Amino acid sequence: MDGIHVQLVRGTDVAFQARESASPGSTITLSLDVPSGTFSVLVFAVEGDVITGIAVKNDVVLAAAQTTTLSLTMSPISFYEPSNQYFLGPGDPSAQPVSRSVSGIPPDFWPYLLSGTPRLRAKLNSLPNFWDDAPVDRSASSEIVESTLDISGSVPAGTALGNEQLYYWFVVSWPGSSAVLSDALPADASCLVYDGATLSGNVTGDSMNDEFGMLAVEDVDLELNQGGPAIYTAITDPLGNFVFGSANAGTYNAELTLPVNPRWGDMISSADFRLDSGTWSSLEIYSYPTMTYEALILSPGVISVLDFRFDGY
Repeated sequence: MDGIHVQLVRGTDVAFQARESASPGSTITLSLDVPSGTFSVLVFAVEGDVITGIAVKNDVVLAAAQTTTLSLTMSPISFYEPSNQYFLGPGDPSAQPVSRSVSGIPPDFWPYLLSGTPRLRAKLNSLPNFWDDAPVDRSASSEIVESTLDISGSVPAGTALGNEQLYYWFVVSWPGSSAVLSDALPADASCLVYDGATLSGNVTGDSMNDEFGMLAVEDVDLELNQGGPAIYTAITDPLGNFVFGSANAGTYNAELTLPVNPRWGDMISSADFRLDSGTWSSLEIYSYPTMTYEALILSPGVISVLDFRFDGY
């Protein structure tokens, strides 16, 4: 806590707000010139602009040319840390629900609290400087159950690839208010851990005996299957790179299909692979326009790398 933030609220409109510096254990007296009318008086303990405690008194009548003295009791608020939550990224077609709970909300504050706009904020792999430094910004919902505010939202499937962490937290704001209700920057316990298996790699090709050597092959269709229909699909980018995000752990066939390109004709004279940046080895199964690596083992939380190269003519 480094300050006190005072608001006069009529309905959901902030009619007046002011801030004074303060520290825990200090005694301060505020003398403010405010508009007349009937208001809810909200006093926030703040750290920066983040609310850490709340005092509220509703239906306060403030008359012109009259001094009104109020005594309010501050209630510290506390965000409950959620348990670790795990889900798959692109391999999981459904969004992942996340939630937080907040205790210590005074009952008189509930109507105004529920009139605020809750948002889910998140960032991959590194803690942001503050909540508004988070590129993932999603709508959220809130309700009060047994004196506890529950806020919930969902992170879209495919937000991250495998073996990444998503730091997430919630913030509630109000139009016209410079103070927001937000839990502190999240610790590891409030991360979504993408625990699926990840496969990445690169595809290069060379027509026989030309002067250009191996070049990246764009728009190669790749799939992971287990002897039947494709379970996961990917396509190479202009640099020949591909990635399968979070896949279920298991054993797969990795099959690629080359696009039509006169540079390498319609035949493959040789095809190689290397696994996890090891040595190149001859691929046993290839016949234009497909190449297949069999018995690929993908493990949870592990990024595997499978590269392909071929000569065409």
